[in-house]
Order: sequence, then C-alpha cells, then structure tokens
Amino acid sequence: NPCALVQQHPGKLFVGSESKKNFGSCLMTRYFQRLGGKYLAWFQANRSNVPHSKMLNAGIFGGRRADVLRIAGPLEDVLLDPDLAIKKQAELTWFDMAATNYVLRAKFPFSDVITGYPLHSIYGSVESRKDVYLSHK
Repeated sequence: NPCALVQQHPGKLFVGSESKKNFGSCLMTRYFQRLGGKYLAWFQANRSNVPHSKMLNAGIFGGRRADVLRIAGPLEDVLLDPDLAIKKQAELTWFDMAATNYVLRAKFPFSDVITGYPLHSIYGSVESRKDVYLSHK
C-alpha cells in the first residue's frame, strides 16, 4: 500500500518512470510531435537538459489529494488545448505521456516528483519484488 510512502512525503507527486527510455528518446519525440506547437518547441529546447533524464510514465500517478489537484489544472489545460497538433489531424491517439512530462517538467519543480525505487519496480520487466510499493508490468 503506497499510502505510507505518500504520508511520509507531503507535497510530493508520485509518478512512474521508465528506466530504459530517456526523456529525449525518439519515442518521446513522437509523443511531443503529437502535441505540436509550443509543447514541441519546449521539448526541442529542453530535451537534453532536464532533471531526471528518464521518461515519466503516466500509468503511475498519485499523491495527497491537494498535491494531485495542484497539477490537475495545468494537465487539463494541455489535454484540452484546441491547438494540439493531434486534434487538428482528427486522429485518435494517446498523448498523456507527453502532457504529463511537459507539465511536471515545465510547470513544477522536479524536486516535487518522486519516481523509481521505492515507489515502483523497473518498467517493462517482470519482477516479483517486496521492496517496492507498485510493480510495473
């Protein structure tokens, strides 16, 4: 139960990350291309100088209610932005990963984010671990 970890770190956001994929990877580039505009420009300007170079994974996301609500507005602003490139293409696809990485890196101090051990196991590996709160699939 990750509630104990959340209680120990008030003011923090708990987010998954992928240890094998860096923030500046080709995959993240494609994700940001789906957003386009100011988001893609921000990514291109910051892809190699962000704190914590691992790609954040929106599949694990939480914290105290007040802390999660702090990010809800900025995240909603990105997801509902009518100028997103993907919306102009009328294509149904995911863009939550880019939106999450953008908001947590551009709008908040990264010191507010807890990711990796002991929150979760290594993404993309099948591990049976007792020393983490959540196991990635």
